[in-house]
Amino acid sequence: MKFVSLLATRSRGTVIAALVAGLLSGAATVVLIAVLQRVLERLDDPGTRLLAAFIAAAVTVLLAGAVSSVLLIRLAQRSIQGLRMELCRRILDSGMRRIESIGPARLQSALTDDVQVITSAVSSVPLLSMNGAIVVGAFVYIGMLSLKMLLGMVGVFAVGLVLYQLPVRRAGAHLRRAREHQDAMHAHLESVTRGAKELKLDRERRDAVLEGGVGATGELLVRDTTRGVSLYTIAGSWGQLLFLATIGIMLFAGPHFGIPADDLTGFTLAVIYINTPLVTVLNLIPALGRAGTALRSLNALDLGDESGLSATKPQGGGRSDGAALRLHGVEFRYDSDTDDSGFQVGPIDAEFAPGTITCLIGGNGSGKTTLAKMISGLYLPGGGEISLNGTPVTGDRVEELRQSVAGVFSDVHLFRTLPGRPDTDDEANRLLAQLAMDSKVTVRDGEFSTISLSTGQRKRLALVSALLSERPVLLFDEWAADQDPEFREFFYTEVLPALRKRGKTVIAITHDDRYFGIADQILKLERGRVAEPAAEPAVL
Repeated sequence: MKFVSLLATRSRGTVIAALVAGLLSGAATVVLIAVLQRVLERLDDPGTRLLAAFIAAAVTVLLAGAVSSVLLIRLAQRSIQGLRMELCRRILDSGMRRIESIGPARLQSALTDDVQVITSAVSSVPLLSMNGAIVVGAFVYIGMLSLKMLLGMVGVFAVGLVLYQLPVRRAGAHLRRAREHQDAMHAHLESVTRGAKELKLDRERRDAVLEGGVGATGELLVRDTTRGVSLYTIAGSWGQLLFLATIGIMLFAGPHFGIPADDLTGFTLAVIYINTPLVTVLNLIPALGRAGTALRSLNALDLGDESGLSATKPQGGGRSDGAALRLHGVEFRYDSDTDDSGFQVGPIDAEFAPGTITCLIGGNGSGKTTLAKMISGLYLPGGGEISLNGTPVTGDRVEELRQSVAGVFSDVHLFRTLPGRPDTDDEANRLLAQLAMDSKVTVRDGEFSTISLSTGQRKRLALVSALLSERPVLLFDEWAADQDPEFREFFYTEVLPALRKRGKTVIAITHDDRYFGIADQILKLERGRVAEPAAEPAVL
């Protein structure tokens, strides 16, 4: 994705209209400079015709420039919103494993820093367009005055452009390194915000994060950003020097090449007239350079694409009493970049019937969460087959599986809005009362009044969302781990049995052996495989 195409591909009609308005502004600039030269030649009596021409040219420059700017502002804002939506879609269309391997820091940096840099650059496009039209118009006028002067000016600028590229290329290299440092900085800042408790308890680690992480990375970020922007600034100053050099060369050498004095006067007027616009254009180059770096960084995000899996809408909306899930030889392997020791889960054979509760147990690292992600369609199995209600889950049926599962994972992200119909407020508030949350949270118009709560309380709200989703399969990953004893008791002895009675397919990852008796089957994993023989439910 190139920076120019970011605008051009969004609305060709708007781009063409803005280009026409810009060209009209440039043409009016030519007329305006010519009128000013004639006025300078007839200061004693310029006449009404020159006055009328001056007014008409000035108004055209302003109006055409304004129209071009307004069109480009609208286009720029729509382009940024389109870019934001495209990036979010790319993330959500990517495989879950790929999202996890990239990491939240890199994705957050792309959604905030990269988009912000591109926003700033795109917002400067109207100013760039208007001033660029003035510069082009002035060049056309100089060519009309004297081809010799135009060729001389182009020659000086060609030499200057070659020399201009030297600092610009160095600046681009520094800004690319600064962009890499920005990703690292996001990771360190995430450690500060999410690991505040741990850092307060460990002075050595705290100092390492602050000094070796935020401090050291910040110094590199400041160094490369400062060098990159400074080199762009030096290049801009070089552009101003070219103006002075061009005027000096033409004024001192022009008469020796037979250029009339009137033409030199017009040339000087035109160059002085475009001095500010050209400096403005040169000053915008750093923003464009950073935007190009940000766009390359976005394009470098190897997110993959699973959009084909959700190309068709799942039939039935994923809402029913229950669903039959069957796993046959299902396996998933974590690839290792350094050796062949990647952890593998499976092959696994298992069945989950409607109206049953399955307790998925095993030690830490045994593969329970990985299996849960395969069951819910978040991880695509590397081998074997998953069937939903007797039909293999392949192609677009992966999306149907995903829409059949309501999951509450250990690292749950809580949304403020509730799933389901708007008339679920009463049911939601009833559930909140059962979970002793009605004094802290209420539901109105399908939204929680607050989600700024403790981890255990947030999981209770996530449980409410899952119950209201009416999905046939409900998957709970250590839901009770952060709950007080009374809510743990309520979950195992009332919530799960009630779901079974309603015909739901319930899968609970748990270590609470005291409540294994509520299960219809217990699936125990050891080193990524089902332990043989399968464990039997204990009696409460």
